[in-house]
Amino acid sequence: MFHLTLGIIFAGIGSTFYKLAEEKGCSRLWVNTISRLLVVLLISLHLAFIEKGFHSNLKLLGVGLLGGVSIFFGRWLFLQALRYGKVSVSWTVLNLAVIIPILASIIIWKETPDIKKTLGIVLFPLSVLLLREENKCG
Repeated sequence: MFHLTLGIIFAGIGSTFYKLAEEKGCSRLWVNTISRLLVVLLISLHLAFIEKGFHSNLKLLGVGLLGGVSIFFGRWLFLQALRYGKVSVSWTVLNLAVIIPILASIIIWKETPDIKKTLGIVLFPLSVLLLREENKCG
């Protein structure tokens, strides 16, 4: 729970910097790049000093690189959504992305979802429909 709370706090701080960068006319891609490099640095320091070293192999490195690339492009696409859409809708849709690992855990690892996860999966399409752009007539 501690790490989740920290993740929420730092994600909120990061989002604030993205919005500030847009208002000041700065490149948000650089904000994204610097934040990713900071994450790599902090995780490396954590592994080196707290976990007492790196334990990896080529498969792990490959999965990590693919994850990093997909996070980078996902964040870049999110920045585009923020540029052209509403922050509240963009951030909510980003948080709905948790459906992807839930579905992956069901399909790949054959996990059985509990009733709350099942309800969330069923309600996911409805939530996306409710968040669609408003049709302003007149």
